[in-house]
Amino acid sequence: MLEITNDRLVVLVLLTAFILTRVAELPLHRANKRFLEFAGAEKQFSWALVGFYVLSLLVIPAALIENYYRHHLSEPLAWTRLLAIQLIFGGLLLRIWAVKTLGPMWTLEMFFVSGFPLVKSGPYRLLKHPEYFGRLVEGFGICLFLQAKISALAFVLGAAGLLMEIVHKEARQIKALADLEPIG
Repeated sequence: MLEITNDRLVVLVLLTAFILTRVAELPLHRANKRFLEFAGAEKQFSWALVGFYVLSLLVIPAALIENYYRHHLSEPLAWTRLLAIQLIFGGLLLRIWAVKTLGPMWTLEMFFVSGFPLVKSGPYRLLKHPEYFGRLVEGFGICLFLQAKISALAFVLGAAGLLMEIVHKEARQIKALADLEPIG
């Protein structure tokens, strides 16, 4: 029988929170996508965006596998676990704040919405892409918590490369919307 230790319990809670947030995103994405399509939004497909979302999903199994094969190498320091938990939940809260701020304009896909003002309230006052940044912080926190150094490096480098492409593509949309009145 599997013994539930404090570490396993924390990992189970983190995994559950991660999975629940990803599952909860899907109906919201579908509803917002219908709204944007009804509003005449132009969908812009991006392999980089698909890759980023896939990478942000695969970071957990990759870190878990790495941790499983390497966990006997060293015991984690308490401060790294605490920092990791703060990064995970900080990234999650930032993503939730960004999604809430965007409201019906948030989806898992890229849309160009002509005539909609650029959002400059909430976390968008501080960051241009808080939802993406939140996913990056969350994924790094997961790797730190599980002491998965290789997964962390691969995730951060892969996500950074994909995000550069996403940001470049979205810059066209932001430039087109820059002259409109901000929401909020």
